[in-house]
Amino acid sequence: MIYAPIIERNQSAEERQAVIYSTFPQGEWQGEKGDGLFMPSDLDAVPQRGFYSNMRGLTWRQIMQENGCASGIPYRDGEVDYDAMGCVVATVAFDGDKGIGAFLRPKGNGQERKYLHDEAFSRLAQDRGVTDDEVRVLKGDAEPVERLMAAWHCDEQSVWNLCGNPDRRQRVFHECADGRTVILVPRELHDNLAHFGGVEMYARAQEREAEQAG
Repeated sequence: MIYAPIIERNQSAEERQAVIYSTFPQGEWQGEKGDGLFMPSDLDAVPQRGFYSNMRGLTWRQIMQENGCASGIPYRDGEVDYDAMGCVVATVAFDGDKGIGAFLRPKGNGQERKYLHDEAFSRLAQDRGVTDDEVRVLKGDAEPVERLMAAWHCDEQSVWNLCGNPDRRQRVFHECADGRTVILVPRELHDNLAHFGGVEMYARAQEREAEQAG
């Protein structure tokens, strides 16, 4: 049976593209909007779209240099091309009829991501043969560090090193617009670049399916 996720069933590629392309921050493009290199308007500005989005207070210039995109942030098909920058630390695929939607729960006017992210942690840990705590430290979460220090009888920096995050980088799960892929990427890039992702696409596709059923 061919896998046909809810997003692909209920939204055309053109509809998905129109939504994604409408959400870029201010800046200049080299190439077409959404399919080229994006350069923020002020490289010395310190982007901040929430408390956690830039906890080190980096400028755009520093963020881009750190992530291998000093000449511009690459986009492909309306999404940040994290692969092109070598910024994808881990990938989780969600097969099935609903894709990531199988692990989303309604919350107010949006979708609760907790169960989806818990599942992503679990799958990554299983794939890598490590514990959930180790994956959480790879993501940048400090809370499990003391538990791992006690379990491994080592110091704090050794835990970060052993978990593959020696620089203590903050990362975040990004739900790709295909509705079936979740990737772990740098938080400073992800959180400060306006975008639609898989959760928004799923919600819109779910509304479309409900309209068709009615």
